[in-house]
This record gives sequence, structure tokens and C-alpha cells, in this order.
Amino acid sequence: MDRVIELDIASFEAALRATDDGEVDSLLATLATQAVRTAREPERSRARARFELMMIASRDAELGGVSAGLMDRFVAISEAAVAQVQPAGAPPDPELIKEQAFAVVTFLGGFLFRLAYGLTDMDNAKSLERYLHSVITGVAADHELTR
Repeated sequence: MDRVIELDIASFEAALRATDDGEVDSLLATLATQAVRTAREPERSRARARFELMMIASRDAELGGVSAGLMDRFVAISEAAVAQVQPAGAPPDPELIKEQAFAVVTFLGGFLFRLAYGLTDMDNAKSLERYLHSVITGVAADHELTR
């Protein structure tokens, strides 16, 4: 578990650095690129290990605390990614960003599970990024309706 988390944190930090350095247009694009890599080794085996360990962690308090910390970091990165793609000129809405990040994390979790399982019908980061933008836009539309 420690090694999987170490590798995941290194990936998260690399994503943040690439965005901060201007190497990529957005953190969302970087997350999509990293997610698509899960279809190939060694990332696929790491994703399988992560999913298996998370299931064990649901029954083991010590592992549960460790995996919760990793999920907290992923949620924070997702919130940063969502915040970057908010409409220009609009004041940030922290509640909306949290809702959108929840949807992105949930969508990516399902996508990563599919890739780890071997269902690789999408291997293009740009396509995945478009889906993520659609999720974000859909949550924003729903958020407006419920205000």
C-alpha cells in the first residue's frame, strides 16, 4: 500500500508541476493523460493493486486511514482541475467546484476501474478530457437549476 501511494503521490505532484510550469494547458488535461496510461503496464498493474488494496482497506482501519489520505489528495487535485476550467470572469463558487470535483472523481474512478479490468475502448486523452468537460458542464447546469 505504501508503494502504491508513493507512486500515486508522485504522479499527482508531477501533474501539478506540469500545469504550474505551463507544460500543459490544464490540470484536467494532465489527469486525462495520466488516466489513459492506466491501459498500459506498469500503470495497469498498479491500478489493479490500488483497487484491491482499497477493498481490503474498507475492512482494515489502518489501511483505511492511509487510503483515505490518498483519496483526499486526489479530491484536492480534482478540485484544482475543476477550478481551472470555470468560466472566465465569474466569481468562484466553492460549492459548485466541490460538486463538479465529486463528479469528476466518480467518473474517473469508474473509467480507471474499466481500464484496470481490461476494458480499453477509449485510449485517447483528448476524448477523455472532453468527457470530463461534459461532466463538469452537466453538473454546472444542474447546480443552476437547483439554486
